[in-house]
Amino acid sequence: MRGKGFLVLFFILIAKASLAQDAKEYFEKGMKFKEQKQFDSAIVNLSEAILRKEKFEEAYIQRADCYTKFYKYIDAANDYQKLTSYFPKTKTT
Repeated sequence: MRGKGFLVLFFILIAKASLAQDAKEYFEKGMKFKEQKQFDSAIVNLSEAILRKEKFEEAYIQRADCYTKFYKYIDAANDYQKLTSYFPKTKTT
């Protein structure tokens, strides 16, 4: 029985690592779209990164910036609000 518990834990850890890797890949795609000023595609990819890693600080920041390009200030504010709830002590510049 002890071996089964270890096996389950192992698969959970593998799944979490896979999601984190997927999040990074979506983030990188989103940043490429943002650099090309394809903000709608950037938002889609940054959103996917956030779905895979809920507390992905930089993805929220970049997505909020993309939202402002479409004058979606409420969506941007929601991302910043989420950031302050996840990272209350983060310093802003």
